[in-house]
Amino acid sequence: MNKLILVIMSLIFILSACSGRDLSNVKTSLYGHWIDEESETQYYICADSIIQVNEEGQKDKTYKVLDYDEVMNMIRIREKDEEGNSFVTEIVFNDDKRESAQILLDLSTLEFANEDIDSDMLGTVEML
Repeated sequence: MNKLILVIMSLIFILSACSGRDLSNVKTSLYGHWIDEESETQYYICADSIIQVNEEGQKDKTYKVLDYDEVMNMIRIREKDEEGNSFVTEIVFNDDKRESAQILLDLSTLEFANEDIDSDMLGTVEML
């Protein structure tokens, strides 16, 4: 019975960590529910994970903060998908309210987990 209560309390803690927004610093300002207005993709961001939901389905990713600047309202992260592919993203909040942001994907940092990537795919990435 005690183990069941511990499991339930752990689940509540994990789920609540994804809700709300803490604007006290640029890293925690990233947490919460975000919507890309152009693609209508939804993002649910917690301390080290991103859930991306769009018409194609759900993708679970992890991320690591590489650096951040409180004055510039900027954070750089390395995202990693379920297959192990990764790339660096720079997020710059538009103002101190941190309600919207500009996203810059650095395709030069793209790393594929599978070493047998098709050369056409690499050519497309280089072209972008």
